[in-house]
Amino acid sequence: MFRGILTKIFGLLLAFNVALWVFVIFTDNTFIVELGEKKNSLAKRVHLVASIVEPLVAEGYPEDFNEYREFHDRISSLPSTYTENLTIFLPREKFAATSLGGIYFDGNYSTMGGPITETLIPEQPLFVDDVIDRFNPLFLAYDAYRLVFQGKVITRSIGKGYVEKITHSHVIPTSEGRYELRYIKPVIIDDEVSLLIEAYDYYSLKDAYIEHNRERLFVLMGISALSLIFGVTLAISVAFPLKRLARRVGKSVDKHAVAEGLSSFHIKGYGDKKDEIGKLYRSIEDLTARLSKLFADKEAFAADVAHELKNPLASILANVSNISDACTGNDKEAIHAIKLQAHRMNQLISEISDAAIVDVELVKEKHVTVNLSEIATNIAVNMDEVAKGYGVTITSNIKDNMKLKGLSERLGQVVVNMLQNAMSFAGNGGTVSVRLQRKRRGIIVLTIEDTGTGIPKDVRETVFDRFFSSRSGTQKSNSGLGLYICKQIVEAHGGTIVASKSKRLGGALMTVELPTS
Repeated sequence: MFRGILTKIFGLLLAFNVALWVFVIFTDNTFIVELGEKKNSLAKRVHLVASIVEPLVAEGYPEDFNEYREFHDRISSLPSTYTENLTIFLPREKFAATSLGGIYFDGNYSTMGGPITETLIPEQPLFVDDVIDRFNPLFLAYDAYRLVFQGKVITRSIGKGYVEKITHSHVIPTSEGRYELRYIKPVIIDDEVSLLIEAYDYYSLKDAYIEHNRERLFVLMGISALSLIFGVTLAISVAFPLKRLARRVGKSVDKHAVAEGLSSFHIKGYGDKKDEIGKLYRSIEDLTARLSKLFADKEAFAADVAHELKNPLASILANVSNISDACTGNDKEAIHAIKLQAHRMNQLISEISDAAIVDVELVKEKHVTVNLSEIATNIAVNMDEVAKGYGVTITSNIKDNMKLKGLSERLGQVVVNMLQNAMSFAGNGGTVSVRLQRKRRGIIVLTIEDTGTGIPKDVRETVFDRFFSSRSGTQKSNSGLGLYICKQIVEAHGGTIVASKSKRLGGALMTVELPTS
């Protein structure tokens, strides 16, 4: 129980913290916004330069160095924030239109260059990565966020010199934590691409994420740690008292010592607690006291009722016996009927009282180690004379040393009741078989079968109900409580009892399984 409470509380706290971290990590849109601003800045630069370049080339490409110089100086007059990482070049199919080469402007004031190749610009790291401690929660959070970030912003790569009549851009990873942003716009004159204007930039997600979240995540770690510590402390403060209380209640209702446990239920110091644990303890203490009194009252009531009912029955039987010899004809038959019913009522009262007392004893008496083999053997031998009165033969196959925890008298009553039931329905010249063996480790099996008419399938479960009696046999004063008491005793010992058909003898088969511990 203690471990279960801790596990549940820790699981809830862990789920809460995971949800909190997931929310903080995966709902942060700051870096996607920053990247979007960089992309917009590239687009504005390219479109501004395009508006300047387009008139210059509308009447033709620069043909000599002076014209090129004018072109270059016009672009260079812009602030460096517009021309940095900016390239203006001819598409490949336009190289023959001028002898000045492919590059018109490269953002670094260099001279005219050569042809443009359709390859990506080589990576140019802006910094050297330090060795990252992969167990650092900050970097673990970054790694998790990076997957979400890339899923939202990464595009297909475009090669330098890619020519179409529409603008193109891409965002691609270049190294751990760094992304290249590239924007290419064609300058279209007379429905043809005359120039390509390209701008690129880099965005370091790792630097931005760590800088932005260093303090936030460490504060979040502190909150998570405090919540876990607080939760576990609270769980322990509740779980330890509950564990002790549950253990004591479990001991009190143990099937081997229920009455002793109920009457002696007490945990020192718990009665003075003012919290819910104290209230629960006092409620359980009151309940156990009431249950203990209830069992005692039930036993006393059963004994008193049996005593009060049997006294007038004894008087009836005595008077019926005195006058039976003097009666003749119909009167004698009536007196005989009265006598039979009085005997049946006397037996019924005894069995009802016995059923009530059994119920109390199963709770009150302490279970001890008993040898069921000896009990079954002695009963089978002692009931041999009774069986002869029914014209029935008892056979037995009882394994030695079948021991278990229980009440010897009540386990013996199970054997007696089942044997009596089997003999009453076996029929004259019939056979009753008693077997006792170990089915598997920890389970003892007692079977009693007969050569009678058997039990119909539709009543095999209800045959153990109180006052049930529907089988046809020789027993005239059957109260219908014998098998009910057997089930009561067997279940109190943690076992099961079932009725079925005997394949060997053809009649009823009663199977009792009892655990040895």
